Amino acid sequence: MQDTPLETRMPSSDGQSVSLDTTPSQPSYTVLTVAPDATDAECMAASGTDLSLYRWVDDRPRFEAIETRQNRGLARPIVKTFTSRWAGRVPNPVMLTHIVTTRCNYSCGFCSFADTLNSVSDELSLEEIEKTYATLGDMVNVIVYSGGETTVNRQLPEIIEAAYRLTPVKSVYVISNAWKPDLLFEITHRLMQTCPELHLTWSLSIEGPREINNRARYTKKDGWDAWQNTIDTMWGLKRMRQLFGYNQLDVQLCTVCTPDNAHCLPDWYDMVRDVLQPDKWNLNLMRRSVQ
Repeated sequence: MQDTPLETRMPSSDGQSVSLDTTPSQPSYTVLTVAPDATDAECMAASGTDLSLYRWVDDRPRFEAIETRQNRGLARPIVKTFTSRWAGRVPNPVMLTHIVTTRCNYSCGFCSFADTLNSVSDELSLEEIEKTYATLGDMVNVIVYSGGETTVNRQLPEIIEAAYRLTPVKSVYVISNAWKPDLLFEITHRLMQTCPELHLTWSLSIEGPREINNRARYTKKDGWDAWQNTIDTMWGLKRMRQLFGYNQLDVQLCTVCTPDNAHCLPDWYDMVRDVLQPDKWNLNLMRRSVQ
């Protein structure tokens, strides 16, 4: 466990530099380690993952591919962007961030939407979303799906499929806290088959070692292990990619740096690199004060 006090200097609202003392003030946390030559099975065992608990890791429901004539190459949006700018016109969007819901099953104090969470009235219907996608033009290449918790919106697969049908999107990036692993597995099976030309990235939120992460989630459900759900989801998605040839699937972990977890980040980085081994690890800075 990291015992050395850390000091980070961050700009304040008046432009002056202020000190953020990240001396550990949290309960102790568990550091996972494995041998340098550890296999995936050994890494899964070290992280407490048992994929036999989940139906949709080794089994696959069948879906029909969506027929579409969209041109998903990169050349068109690049050329048209420069052409539009040269002509003094505003180009059509190349990337879209779509907040599909503000509902969430957790209550993380650092969430950017903590003050407006769980408002169902803000959500667009699938019909409204399809009408919007149809107006985006022929240049959209990347769509980021965010929330709230994206999978709380039960129409998430239909929304992504609508983007695949109506836009030339090549890559979608879905942010999730992975609260229900089998749900993410089923969504993945569906999208890998209905949208065969689509590159799907899951960015799974996790804020550090088990004790730190679960404390940050502020969930009131007794016995709920948010950390284990996320790690099981990561390993399950990687297994599915190997078993079913889902080469267009990426699995990432995402951590938000806050005053509550900054002290453990050196150890957490080692765990992510050596034990968990996602395709990519993203570290983001907190954008609001912890409530």
